[in-house]
Amino acid sequence: MTARNRQNPELRDRLRENPELREQMRDSIMQAREEFRDNPELRELIRENPELRDSLRENPEWRKHLLDSIMQAREEAVDSIFVFQTDFPSPSITLIIGDYEQKCMEVDYTLYSIWHLKGNDFFSTSYDSIMDTIPSQIRIRRQTFESNYTLNYSFKRFSLVEVPVQFSSYVRTWTQAQEVLQPEMVLLPEKGCLMREADVVRQIPMQKAWAKRRGQEINDMTAAVNVFNNFAMFFQRSEGARDFSMERGVANITIKPNPYFLFPELFNFRYNIYSSDWTIANRLIELYLQEKTDNNMMRQLNGISNNEKANLLIQQYPFKDLLIDPNQRDLLDYIISLKANTLFAPAERNVGYMEFRDSLRHFLSENKFKNLRFEDLLTRMSAVASEDLLSPLKSWNSPTKLPVYIVGTPEIKQIVNRDVEVYVVKLQITNDSETDGIVNVDINFSSGFGGGRGGGGGGFGGGGGGGGGFGGGMTANSTDYDPRAKRKISLAAHQTKQLVSVWDEAPRSINVNTLISANLPNQINIPANNIIREQNRPVDEEGDFILSNVNFNPTGEVIVDNEDSMLFTISKPDIVGLLPQWLEGVDENSFPYSGVQGWRPPLQWTLTTNDRYYGTYVRSAYVIKSGSGSQTATWKVPVPSKGLYDVYYHVYLPDELRRNNNNRGNMAYNFLVKYDEGEDKAEINLRRAEDGWNRIGSAAFYFSDDTIQIKLSNEISNVRMVTADAVKIVRRATSLDRELTDEVEISKVGQ
Repeated sequence: MTARNRQNPELRDRLRENPELREQMRDSIMQAREEFRDNPELRELIRENPELRDSLRENPEWRKHLLDSIMQAREEAVDSIFVFQTDFPSPSITLIIGDYEQKCMEVDYTLYSIWHLKGNDFFSTSYDSIMDTIPSQIRIRRQTFESNYTLNYSFKRFSLVEVPVQFSSYVRTWTQAQEVLQPEMVLLPEKGCLMREADVVRQIPMQKAWAKRRGQEINDMTAAVNVFNNFAMFFQRSEGARDFSMERGVANITIKPNPYFLFPELFNFRYNIYSSDWTIANRLIELYLQEKTDNNMMRQLNGISNNEKANLLIQQYPFKDLLIDPNQRDLLDYIISLKANTLFAPAERNVGYMEFRDSLRHFLSENKFKNLRFEDLLTRMSAVASEDLLSPLKSWNSPTKLPVYIVGTPEIKQIVNRDVEVYVVKLQITNDSETDGIVNVDINFSSGFGGGRGGGGGGFGGGGGGGGGFGGGMTANSTDYDPRAKRKISLAAHQTKQLVSVWDEAPRSINVNTLISANLPNQINIPANNIIREQNRPVDEEGDFILSNVNFNPTGEVIVDNEDSMLFTISKPDIVGLLPQWLEGVDENSFPYSGVQGWRPPLQWTLTTNDRYYGTYVRSAYVIKSGSGSQTATWKVPVPSKGLYDVYYHVYLPDELRRNNNNRGNMAYNFLVKYDEGEDKAEINLRRAEDGWNRIGSAAFYFSDDTIQIKLSNEISNVRMVTADAVKIVRRATSLDRELTDEVEISKVGQ
């Protein structure tokens, strides 16, 4: 559309309502440009005639024949001066001038364009078969992206613009937006040469080949739709390239941010939250609304997540110091995100997870394209949530004291009565520290929603009236959202709560996120296994119940974990040669936990974490490559009194069994139990074992010593990696013990 047409609203409306007329106008302009570019005599005449050249420069129609200008604004020519003015308040205006061609289509009143340099159209022919499908695909991708964050795209245009490949962008502390993102515009490298998803010509046959490997057949049209969607999804991913490295079985992976992630189009170019004290205020709200989480694969490979690294750092240093520390730049997003989630956790607890976020988004929408003070925002949200959100900012100038939580194993019972069948879920959480804290509890069901019973006490501590249970694994934008699904639980120092809820459907898993805490891992996912079936019994009352005098060490039971440094030891590695010895003494990892891979285990005992390992608040274990048995892990277990004991080991099933339970051959951990100046060999058959506590050997041991030793070797067949976690001894009740117990029970009845 020419500059004259932009100034003529009647013509603009006619063009918008008449696609054929718009196409004719576009074709005529393109033809005029091509005629000028292909006419060397005319170009030479203009070059030699200054008066004619000046006359053409004053004519906006002819000027557009020379070069195209791309920007977010209207263009007006007044006395040889071109004036650009946006139709919305904008933090920046981008002007790009070059020999461009435009391909565009209008979808739901938004003009989507691709501006590519002349001669660089490598993609159109690949998409010819799906031109009628592309508008619906754009609509779906946009609706999904906006729904994920409950934010809307506010502009009338969206353009992908080809720019020179050397155009660079930079990561900023205070914003997610990099220079390649501009309001309503994304600047892509020439021919998308740095983007695998843009290689349309190769991607379509690759899609067909991948489908064939899966036993499927797809045509060119289906493959083209898949490739288009993969390209569109690239702009919806916050993470970019991954750098993977492995040395001696210890893995490490780093993920760089995706500079083309479109979230700034929804937030940064619409809102500006500023503060003279906290320059990262806008970034804090930005990450809070994104609900930035760790990549599970990255956590598994590194042995510790970025959120957990951030927890360890904020325990040692003030928030302000971390913001300006260049060594922590890669972790800064996670540090800011933790601070944001912890700041607003009490508000979410008071009014509900989704309700508070909806209130925040509503307040932001009232200040679209305005500057908003961070302190004013907190004051407004404090009134909404009946919670002081300003005072916690004072603590950001000091290191953070971290609470410690002990999360118990859920108890799930299926209660079947004549008129009802329900599931009662009980979960016990203890704050075992001097610091008050808040955890996030989420429950997941196979159907995606919980189906809680009405009229109860609010489930998982939900106050009164709302009905039962603690949620159903829905996202905030789900139409089935239940405020009990994802909620915060406050725990005072040294406080234990039992969370009781009743559901019409069996839960699938429970996830406990400890937010800012010393727990490793800080997210614990507990499968809902071992559901107990009971008949004709009352259904438990729902709610959060504070427990007192909680005993974590049952009588006659002793547990020794690998974290008990005084009672647990590992053998030294088999190192030969000078180079391995030198490498063994070099440790550049400032964090004690490392990542491991089952397909390439470490050659020496390596400390790693996993939520399936045993631990009070640090769930860790040592792992090593299986071998001849020269490497061992030893637990020294105090014996409380003489007697018969069952010995248990906390098993984490190897990958070989998780992937293929039909794998043949013996799989057994080999133990040596030393006691009373003797020793017995024992084993655990991993084929018959389950994740968790499994008995060592088939018979009980009689211990008279005050300390016994349990030794695990790395000798095992058909398994690549051996895990050293925790052991437990449990005293068997003898006939004398039973007689004493009976006497106690009789005396209670007599009373």
